[in-house]
Amino acid sequence: MFSMLKRSFFTSGNVFYLVLAFTVFLYLMFSIGTRTIQLYSLQDKSGKMKGEISSLEQEHKRLTKYKEVVLSDAYVEKIAREELGMTREGEKAVIILHNPDTSSNAENTTGAPKDPRPYWRQWWDMLFGN
Repeated sequence: MFSMLKRSFFTSGNVFYLVLAFTVFLYLMFSIGTRTIQLYSLQDKSGKMKGEISSLEQEHKRLTKYKEVVLSDAYVEKIAREELGMTREGEKAVIILHNPDTSSNAENTTGAPKDPRPYWRQWWDMLFGN
């Protein structure tokens, strides 16, 4: 009986339908697999984009606060005074120049002669005597 069922099941018409069904099955599995991979890829990109949006929103808030500070009158006045050297009417600007020649002689402004001994020796003599 089994041999009879086997013969009747694998006739040329049934084999065609089996091959067709197997081909459709493979196509569906391949299609579902590629769609699943695309879905995971898009979800990953979406997560990255949400993180980037969050960081850009924080940057936007920071820049908005900075813009408010920069456009304030106090900041404009500070920049005008410190970097551009401007003054208000009636004020005088004082500029202190650093002269490298006088800084080397600053140690000897009292007129006392410079001690030629090393510092450690001067300290030793001051603390413990000769």
